[in-house]
Amino acid sequence: MEVSGDAVRSGTRLLLGIALVCGCEVPTAPPRIESTWRFPTESVELPVTGVATSSTALQDLSDIDIADDIRSAVIHVTPSNPSNASGEVTFEMSRGGVTVRGSVNVRGGANQAIPLTQPEIRALLGGTVQFRASGTLCPPAGCGPVPPPFAMVTLETELEVVVEVGGEG
Repeated sequence: MEVSGDAVRSGTRLLLGIALVCGCEVPTAPPRIESTWRFPTESVELPVTGVATSSTALQDLSDIDIADDIRSAVIHVTPSNPSNASGEVTFEMSRGGVTVRGSVNVRGGANQAIPLTQPEIRALLGGTVQFRASGTLCPPAGCGPVPPPFAMVTLETELEVVVEVGGEG
C-alpha cells in the first residue's frame, strides 16, 4: 500500500485493517445418521380352540449388539389366519424382568405394530427373549369349546430398530 505525502500532511489518519486468520476447529468426523434395520423373529402359533389358550416361542437376540445406538424400536406382528378365526390376542416379549405387551386383532391379517421404549429394547437385546401370545380365538361359527383338530393362527413377527450410526457417539 502506498501512502501519499498529501494525506500524511493534512492530518488524515489512515486506518489499516489487519486481517487475522483464525485457526478454527473444523469437524472432521462424518455426521451421525439414523438407519432402520429389520430382524425377522420367531413366529408364535395359537390354536383356534374357542377358549382361552396361550403359546410361547423363544428367540435368541444375543447377536444384536447395537443396543447403545438404538433410538427406537417396534415389533411388527402380522397374523396369518387361513381359518378366518376372530379374537384379540395379547402379545408379549420378555427377558430379565422386562415385559412389553400389546394387543393384536387376528381378523384380516393386518400388520400391527407394538412400540418399544429405548430402555425396553436395550433390556431385551443381548439374550434369549420369550414371545408369548394368549387369548381366545374363535372359529367363524362362534366361541365355545372346539374339538380337535384345531385350526391354527400364526403370529409372524419382525423386530424393527432405528439406530444412529456414524460420527462421534
